[in-house]
Amino acid sequence: ADTDLPGGDLGPIFDTTLQACVQACLGNDDCRALTYNQRSRACFPKGGDAGAPSAFAGAISGHVATASAETRLRAESRAAAAPFVSAQDREAARTQAGLFPAMHPALGPGDAGAQAAEAERAGDLAGAARIMASLAARDDRAEDWTNLARLTLYVSDQDDREASASIASMAINGYLRAGEDAVAARALSWLAMAWERLDRGRDALPALRLAAQLSPGDNAIAQALEESQARNGLRVTDTQVESEGRMPRFCAVMSRSLAEGTDYAQFLRLPGRDLTVEADGDRLCVAGLTHGQEVELTLRAGLPSADGETLARDVTLKGYVRDRAPSVRFPGRAYVLPASGDQRLAMVTVNAEVIDLRLLRISDRNLIRAMAEDMFAKPLDSWQADYFGDRMAREVWKGTAQVARPMGQETLNQELTTSLSIPAEAGPLEPGIYIVEAGIQNQDISDTGLATQWFVISDFGISTFSGADGLTVAVRSLADTAAKAGAELALVS
Repeated sequence: ADTDLPGGDLGPIFDTTLQACVQACLGNDDCRALTYNQRSRACFPKGGDAGAPSAFAGAISGHVATASAETRLRAESRAAAAPFVSAQDREAARTQAGLFPAMHPALGPGDAGAQAAEAERAGDLAGAARIMASLAARDDRAEDWTNLARLTLYVSDQDDREASASIASMAINGYLRAGEDAVAARALSWLAMAWERLDRGRDALPALRLAAQLSPGDNAIAQALEESQARNGLRVTDTQVESEGRMPRFCAVMSRSLAEGTDYAQFLRLPGRDLTVEADGDRLCVAGLTHGQEVELTLRAGLPSADGETLARDVTLKGYVRDRAPSVRFPGRAYVLPASGDQRLAMVTVNAEVIDLRLLRISDRNLIRAMAEDMFAKPLDSWQADYFGDRMAREVWKGTAQVARPMGQETLNQELTTSLSIPAEAGPLEPGIYIVEAGIQNQDISDTGLATQWFVISDFGISTFSGADGLTVAVRSLADTAAKAGAELALVS
């Protein structure tokens, strides 16, 4: 500060900032020093023949410092040992270091290191951070960058992402420059803390692992590593029991995706031999269980994720596979039933005894509306069924059906198929389009759902063929396949 380097000018730059002046010098291979006049906002990049420093109020001067080959090799070695520090992270740190002298000019006379320590002892952490910033800008030492990262962590808001990103760059600058492993380890510990604030916990974990290797006797780092492992390592985040299918499964939800093609059975202690282990994304599932079974299994330490993380210790999980919830469904999407003869529908139930049924018929006129509202020949939920029954169809019959085999221990959780002969209960059905609704008796349909099945009562079997000569329609009897002479067709838009 307040210093000029007379002579050696490479060409002045006017109306600029100190930061831009520094960048202009660093971008010119011939520039070895600079002077910036704060009053006139003028920049004077200088070659190697700049004169000796002289006092000049309002001027700031500096020399370009070139890292030694030893320093560069050390930084390259540190970077190679820390693949979790990305090229983007290193570039951000390098940019910060290049701009730091312009952002934090050198202090006046006195021992700046002692001043920073005194400020910290007095509780003025913000003041200590400002002094340490000037030290890092002046000397570019690993210890100063590392201490600056620590102090800035203490005084910054943990929700300030911009500050946290700056702290991460400070810590990286300290790590890459560190000649001693202990200093490098401390820098990595502050880097991990900054990354936690930036929601980069997965990167913080390997940073702390490397820190623990570099400084194995540092208890604070060891404790931070243990806590980070619990937060960011491979772990079980939840368990899920899939009990509604025919083959129930018990699943452990992991914090990371699992590796495809890995035999995970070797990493599990299972409650039985006839079980299979399946990895699906971030879930590890055990299949082959039975309903009503208590489950206990152990995930063994070393179980790997797709990105190479492993389970740190054995984890024992417990669960219960409950019986399947009562349900009813129709296995088909649509039926054409003959106008005469056996008119039956198949209904599948689980853990149900009596089913409430309702039969609706839709008029030809409302068929087009059902198509337009995307309801035709599709399952309907309870709200759609009420809407449909109120506005498009009329109820023609209501009743119940007894499941083919009453629910007992031998049929518990089994899918039972019942053949419904609705015309036998509702009376002869005229040709037309119908919907049958099925719900479990004494159960709220909002909990169990409502099964719906469209079907058509007809003796007309229609096939269409599109060709160069137009659309050909063949109408045959479903009873004997004979052509239906005199059938009346309507083409509807």
